[in-house]
Amino acid sequence: MERRTFIAGVSVGTGSVLAGCTEDDGSEDDTADETDGTANNGESESDEEPADGGTESSEDEADDGTDGDIDDDEEAGDEDEDSQEADGEEADGEATDGEDGDDEGTDDEDSEETDDEDTDGSDAEEPPTAEITIRVTDTADEPVSGAEIDGEGEPHEADIPLEFDTETDEDGVASTPIYENEYTITVDHPDYDSATVEHVHDGETELTVELEAEGYETEIVNETPLEVSEFETYDGYGVRGCRVGVPISREDADEGYLQFDYRFTAYDGADVVAETASPQSIDADSSRDLSAQFEDLDPCTEATRITLELWNAQEVDHEDGAVDGEITTTPEAEGVFVVEDHEFDESECRVSADTVNDSDEQITGLIEIVMYGAGVTDVDGAQTESSSFDVDLEPGEERSFNAGSRICAELESYELRLDVE
Repeated sequence: MERRTFIAGVSVGTGSVLAGCTEDDGSEDDTADETDGTANNGESESDEEPADGGTESSEDEADDGTDGDIDDDEEAGDEDEDSQEADGEEADGEATDGEDGDDEGTDDEDSEETDDEDTDGSDAEEPPTAEITIRVTDTADEPVSGAEIDGEGEPHEADIPLEFDTETDEDGVASTPIYENEYTITVDHPDYDSATVEHVHDGETELTVELEAEGYETEIVNETPLEVSEFETYDGYGVRGCRVGVPISREDADEGYLQFDYRFTAYDGADVVAETASPQSIDADSSRDLSAQFEDLDPCTEATRITLELWNAQEVDHEDGAVDGEITTTPEAEGVFVVEDHEFDESECRVSADTVNDSDEQITGLIEIVMYGAGVTDVDGAQTESSSFDVDLEPGEERSFNAGSRICAELESYELRLDVE
């Protein structure tokens, strides 16, 4: 009996097994059965009519099998592409993660930079500004023009200028606005020692800085019981030259006068450039200034050293009537310019005179009080000192005159000299 069998194409993996329909002549039954069993799980289809052209049918089946293989390959390719795309996405994801990591690192760096900037104070609030007015004077309270002023502030959390500079005008004044802060202020001038002050600027402020003249040293040699203070200088003190002064006081006695000699000397190196010397007296429990005017020094810094010496101290002890006085009157002043009374006051070591215009007309009188000493002191060998007074007197007008003695300890006599123009 003639029998036809369908052989189906089965896809294994990515390949295909193809079989065609053959006429059963008995020689290939086993093969067909095996193949058929493989394709159709042992089921046969003996009742179906054979299709025209078994070969064509086999080709169709083969075509179908091939198409299936191609479809399977395309599906496998699609799966491979999907897998590759997934792998690519994973790779992209890793790359993105890496980029995100870089971004995170950048953010961290930016954050650190921001923190650093905040720490540096770039975002801190600036303090307010306020005017500072600085007045620069010398020790005599005279203005110092052309003084250079430099200020340096303490570090601040805000990014603000920490320094300022200015210069005093002809009135010795400089003004400028600065940030409120703590400052170290330095004042410089070529003729003075520099001065430095600490200043807390917390609002509009006026500040006075005193400069001491530089360029010379001072020295005091005191061989008396007097208390002596430091030098005071008065450059430009209303007169030309250098004026120096030293306050002294007497605290060693309750009463009586002390006479002494003093000398100021200015040096340029070893050379004496100016000197002044005189006797002087001072009452008990009192104070006064010793001074000298060096007109040849302008200013005081032209000297390298200025000294003060005090010596030859003597207690004043006059007995009553020990100092005589006389009156000398010119012929023109006779009966016109008259001394009514005069005396030597031992308690104050001074001569006083009371005068009057004893005429019917106005006069211009001259009175000179001359005092004579014993010539003991080595400062003034002649031991004379005088004071003169010019005065206009109406008819009958009275006037009193007084002159103190620096040579009180040696004072022996005095003279009143009267004259009129």
